[in-house]
Amino acid sequence: MHTTRLALATSLLALAGFAHVAPAAAQSKAELVDRLIQLQRPAEAVTVELVRTDASVLLSEAGAALQARVPADKRDAVADAIRTDVRKYVDTMLPEVRKIAEEQVKAKWAPVLAERFTEAELKQLIAWVESPLYRKHQELMPQLYGSLHEAVLGDVRTKLSPQIERVRTEIDQQLAPFVPPAPKKSPK
Repeated sequence: MHTTRLALATSLLALAGFAHVAPAAAQSKAELVDRLIQLQRPAEAVTVELVRTDASVLLSEAGAALQARVPADKRDAVADAIRTDVRKYVDTMLPEVRKIAEEQVKAKWAPVLAERFTEAELKQLIAWVESPLYRKHQELMPQLYGSLHEAVLGDVRTKLSPQIERVRTEIDQQLAPFVPPAPKKSPK
């Protein structure tokens, strides 16, 4: 009876496109949690986001400094050198941050997944994440989020622009007392 149910379940999963779930039956709960984490790659997403955000901040700060402190005829060369330095930073930090993020995922996610999901549920999650339908969905997400970002930005830009200008004006007013006076020309 049990063998018949297992055969029927495997057949149904195969028909649904999830036949590769069957080998997971021999895995322990910890191995299933590890497999799910490996498939979802949360450490990679966090790593890329953190390092890219830092790189963007560095480039933004450098851009402001370039405009304020570097003569126009030297800006391109200095900008290229800065971009090279930031690329080196990204290349150096990605593996280091990835390692930390992977350790944190194991420490933070694995126990929660193991506690909240049964082995059967973990197998179902793995089957879903490995399915062609899920992959198709994931491939579409950047496009969907991109169009949402553009639509929201387009709709709120008219509201944001005046507010941004207001804040810039307020910042300029706060900084005005600290702007050095223009150099006085000596009489000839």
